[in-house]
Amino acid sequence: MDDVNFEMLYREHRNSVYRYARILTGSPDAGEDITQECFLALARGNFEPGRGEARAYLFGAARRLACRRFRKLEREVELEEMTVSPVHSDLPRAVGEAVAALPPMQREAVLLFTWEGFTLEEIAGMTGVDTGTIKSRLARGRETLRRTLAAYRSYVGGLNGTVA
Repeated sequence: MDDVNFEMLYREHRNSVYRYARILTGSPDAGEDITQECFLALARGNFEPGRGEARAYLFGAARRLACRRFRKLEREVELEEMTVSPVHSDLPRAVGEAVAALPPMQREAVLLFTWEGFTLEEIAGMTGVDTGTIKSRLARGRETLRRTLAAYRSYVGGLNGTVA
């Protein structure tokens, strides 16, 4: 990959890869380390353009590195048990807290689909589960958010005052 393409990909995806890594690990420092490792792998040529988009590669790499980090730290913690810090500081506080309170697999599906714009198939490829499983996690996460944020519907507007 040439320097111009690398620089363009870095500028375009660095912040979203960092946010995702920070959410997975619950640590800003680990998020930075993982983001750097993802882009180093990209620079070394570990990405094969014929196998998908660079963005999906970076998010998949971030997920694998986060899981590897937990194993390396001798914490036998599944992704479902990871604790996280509040999500997206630019979101209203109640929404950020509601998203952060979702079960980790639902939170991951909601964030990747809603905020990062990945398709169900891309998320399934990144996480190594069936598309139907991702669809189910997304539906459960959205329903939990609807219930959790029901008190705020009158402030949101939109179709029938829905939040999510």
